Amino acid sequence: MKEKYCPYCHNTVDENENICHICNRELTIQCPYCKQMIKAYDEVCPYCTTKLHKPFNPMILIILGAVLSIIWLVINLILITFLNFHPALLLEKDKHGDLLLPLSDYVNIVLETMIITIVPYIISLVNKYKTKIAAAALILNVICAFALIGYFIHLYNIAK
Repeated sequence: MKEKYCPYCHNTVDENENICHICNRELTIQCPYCKQMIKAYDEVCPYCTTKLHKPFNPMILIILGAVLSIIWLVINLILITFLNFHPALLLEKDKHGDLLLPLSDYVNIVLETMIITIVPYIISLVNKYKTKIAAAALILNVICAFALIGYFIHLYNIAK
């Protein structure tokens, strides 16, 4: 017999269960067409044989978050590497005497874009999808952000 999965958290559930033992969500729903009670993981209603929508796969959120995080990290590493080889740029000033890339601007760049990368992980955590992976990835992103900011401060102090 084919294994059944909770459509909300994608953990294996017993066919006789009415509530998922992991996410505590109801596993019986009403068919939108014939109004009979069916299992939430059914792809076809057993009463009216209407094909139902496929359940959402939460791994899409984790993969999306990972792709965004990698892009974010690579862009920041390129910038930091460039500044590492050209530290004088950190002290460059515009025509008004302000730094071209002050620390506050760099922090905003790093943190604002990091928020975009962690949104899929936050959605996963709120909906209890793959919570261990999402929490670990979220923490890793925050650690990377602070490491990048710390290294930027280090480069700035060397340039002085």
